Amino acid sequence: LASMAVHVPAFVYSAAMESSMVGRHVDTLFHAIDWLPTLAMATGAVSDVSTELPGIDGKNMANEILHGKTTSNERKELLLHMNKWTENDESTLETMMFENSYMSLISIQDGHQWKILFNQYKADRVEPTHTTFNLSCFESIGDPSNHLFDLTNDPLEEHDLKDARPDVFKNLT
Repeated sequence: LASMAVHVPAFVYSAAMESSMVGRHVDTLFHAIDWLPTLAMATGAVSDVSTELPGIDGKNMANEILHGKTTSNERKELLLHMNKWTENDESTLETMMFENSYMSLISIQDGHQWKILFNQYKADRVEPTHTTFNLSCFESIGDPSNHLFDLTNDPLEEHDLKDARPDVFKNLT
């Protein structure tokens, strides 16, 4: 499983919540960067995220969390991680082409929550040192592999569907 802390429980309580939402499970895609605009709107600190918090990448998810409403603001994709840099022979970073980078992404399409793992390596953990410039704490070994999981029907990622669903895999890459 390479969820990278995606399925993390959290709870929110406020007197502003509708009583039907208390104790409910909300299964929308939510990124850590969504907390600032969501809490700012929920508490009334701002009335319009786009004008009062310009440049914020997060989404205001207050309606989804406090009221259980689906809005056009709901995330359809969530980039879990992407590393597009590599260390060259001079121990400096250089940018890799997309097809050489590695990433994982969750995307909602046709009622399914798909997860793609692109160019993933088996890895040994590397202890960080003062000469480590790369953001990764793992050293890639072997050949990269790609994977596709239907999290709606396979939340434990036990059945790789990359070969069975090449249409979905191609659409996500």
